[in-house]
Amino acid sequence: MDLYQFHDHGIFICSVLPEGCGEYYDLDLVLIVGVMGLTVYAEVFSLFHRVGFLAVVVLLLGEVIILWVRRSAVKHYVLQMNVINKSGIKAVVLTLMILFFAAVATQEPTHYDTYLYHAQAIEWIEKYGVVAGLGNLHNRFAYNSAFLCLQALFSWKSVLGQSLHGMNAYLGMIMAVYAVFTFSPLKKESFKTSDLLNLLLLFYIMTSLETMSSPNTDLLPMMIVVYVLSKWMRYTEQNVIKDYEGILCLIAVYGITVKLSILPLALLAVKPVFTYLKKRDWRKLCFYAVMALVIVLPFMIRNVVISGYLLYPYAQLDLFDVDWKMPAYTVIRDNHEIMAWGRGLRDVNRYSEPFSVWFPVWFTELRMTEKLLFYLNIPCLAETVIFILWVCKDKRSQYSDSVLLKSVSAAGLLMWLFTAPLIRYGLVYLFLLPAFEVGFWIRKYVREINRLILLLTGTVIGYGIAGYLNRSIPLQYPRPYGEYECVENEFQNGVVIWSPKRGDQTGYLNFPATPYAGQLERIEMRGDNLADGFRIKANNK
Repeated sequence: MDLYQFHDHGIFICSVLPEGCGEYYDLDLVLIVGVMGLTVYAEVFSLFHRVGFLAVVVLLLGEVIILWVRRSAVKHYVLQMNVINKSGIKAVVLTLMILFFAAVATQEPTHYDTYLYHAQAIEWIEKYGVVAGLGNLHNRFAYNSAFLCLQALFSWKSVLGQSLHGMNAYLGMIMAVYAVFTFSPLKKESFKTSDLLNLLLLFYIMTSLETMSSPNTDLLPMMIVVYVLSKWMRYTEQNVIKDYEGILCLIAVYGITVKLSILPLALLAVKPVFTYLKKRDWRKLCFYAVMALVIVLPFMIRNVVISGYLLYPYAQLDLFDVDWKMPAYTVIRDNHEIMAWGRGLRDVNRYSEPFSVWFPVWFTELRMTEKLLFYLNIPCLAETVIFILWVCKDKRSQYSDSVLLKSVSAAGLLMWLFTAPLIRYGLVYLFLLPAFEVGFWIRKYVREINRLILLLTGTVIGYGIAGYLNRSIPLQYPRPYGEYECVENEFQNGVVIWSPKRGDQTGYLNFPATPYAGQLERIEMRGDNLADGFRIKANNK
């Protein structure tokens, strides 16, 4: 979020968390749940109206009401924000981090897919909410990441006259603050396995600074994976007995609505569901089940409206007979293209090539560090299987959380590898199992390593900042989206739809746009204006 947008939206979660949760949930967790609640709000609002000025006004009125109704809980959250210690070091560090990420957020977006479809998808949400059959205009609109609704809510185009694009930087700031402020060596505590996950989170954020000003949908799900695992592991190491698992599972579910590639994270729900059933705690079980449905339902409804399918691009889930449904062959081809591209094959027709054919191609394109990580994961996977069997055989319940977290990490790695292993879709999966292994051996055999770990932490942060400082990052008015040269195409009813003069990027300025001008010959409007949506012409179905 840009400097103009930094404010405490944590009060929104007061309507999400059950009574008493504020007594032990950390501020970072409160803020992440607040983001989750705001995303659901934006998705629901988009089903009925465009997400613009009215959405912001309704949100502010809702916050005022929540402030009044839950004023005691909000007071507790505000008190938690007191990070100033006797020396004031924490306050200085926090201020510098906020200013740094605010500066990152003001940079011009550079991510390729932002100008391919992210920016246009956000503008559709800003101007029309959800549009039936929008995927027929451009198939990538059907990807429907929940994050784009959140970005539209905080773009403030209707307020400032310019669409802002700082949500990734804002969320990166929350995650980075969590990683730094909970780092055990900095608190003069013994090193923990969760601290390695904190380092991984910082590393991913620092190496993603170049694209963090873009509203791309890859960063948040990867950050959520590491954050949830780190948080879960930290609570386990600290023997926290209060209920945190349900909330972390809800964040995992939310992450899945941002990017389906982190679906294995949902396996974390096995433990809390089993616990609630064993204890017959029907209240919590029902609460979290309902909240999971609240998170998922708007996402799925938007899927159906945009593409005609419950989940895109999975033509197998063909449950609705609507006139705007995207053709099955388009959905299937898109699915195959994602797989082929992720495996390093530039020909969609090669999507079904066996592992022995595509793997060498994919592996050759990896960087040296990525190849080393892949090799390192082979013994880590073997050790994970042995560890799980050992725990299950002797029923060592004290290791149940370690089994769960390592199993989720292994499942994520394998699902990513055997579906669409494009590095930016799953980079953190290559780090997770090695992080658990290294963390275990460090805790077991190395005693005095805090200084070394602090040096490593400084190196990770310094590496990211130094690399980013190659270009100027002053605090400034946020730069707008870049412009691309496009041409006008007369469509229907006087409507003009733009297409790129060269390449396939259209950007934000020329709206509405599609990278494929030829697609306009195959579709038609469902009514008299754009809000009515698009459908495939009868002779092209």
